[in-house]
Amino acid sequence: MSEQAAYVDSRPAGRKPRGLRVRKRRRSRSASKGDNGAVLTAIFTYMRLQIDRFEDGGWAVVLPYPDGGRGFDVPREFFPEGASAGDVFEVRVEHVRGETERVAGENRRLLDGLAGGGR
Repeated sequence: MSEQAAYVDSRPAGRKPRGLRVRKRRRSRSASKGDNGAVLTAIFTYMRLQIDRFEDGGWAVVLPYPDGGRGFDVPREFFPEGASAGDVFEVRVEHVRGETERVAGENRRLLDGLAGGGR
């Protein structure tokens, strides 16, 4: 398997992108081919997060690592037992197209049933 990584930077010009990248992974069993003949099966977004603190109610406040910036809340149970403030984690987000299409089709059928009176 070969991999290519390209950095995605939403910061103003002159700042080096850090902590977030998009990786294209190629596999041989996909039906999707690019202009160069490469088979693209998924686009993953990786980012590093650092736990800033834990709050009451089971939430962890995390910050993009290493640049900091605007924090956001993540349920505490997403982190392994023993995780503590200051720990850094790499998170992968993958768009699951097959499941997205399945759910969209299911929703269309349900809406069609409501609009058509259940015919």
